[in-house]
Amino acid sequence: MKYTDNIHLINYIESDNIFRFKEELLNSIFFLKGNREELDKVIELAVRKSSFRFDIHQEIDLNQNLSFEDKYAQETLNMKENFSKERLNYLLEIYDTYYSKKEYSYDIPESTKKSSNVVVAVVVVGIAVASLVLYKILN
Repeated sequence: MKYTDNIHLINYIESDNIFRFKEELLNSIFFLKGNREELDKVIELAVRKSSFRFDIHQEIDLNQNLSFEDKYAQETLNMKENFSKERLNYLLEIYDTYYSKKEYSYDIPESTKKSSNVVVAVVVVGIAVASLVLYKILN
């Protein structure tokens, strides 16, 4: 993946929507699979073409006994308070240590597929009936 594949990142830079850019940049860590080169490229673009700048790093206590998931979640929240390069690097370290080694599966279990098909069928029938009733009322 390349950062240019994420059109939202580019749009937020072009519109100088720094708040949304920061959110999308954090989401892009997973989208880009922690690829520091791609993240650096989009950050460089943001610095050149928008008012984006990193905050001066402020220490925020983080319980080191937390799991990797909890540390990542806590530091992501801390980024809202202090969006520093150091904090982003720490998030990337956590990603590299924990998430980059995990295998993700997007397979949907058969039981879920069958039940979701039933739900879709019921919703479609409900919409059809509601449309017919509305049509009769309006005529």
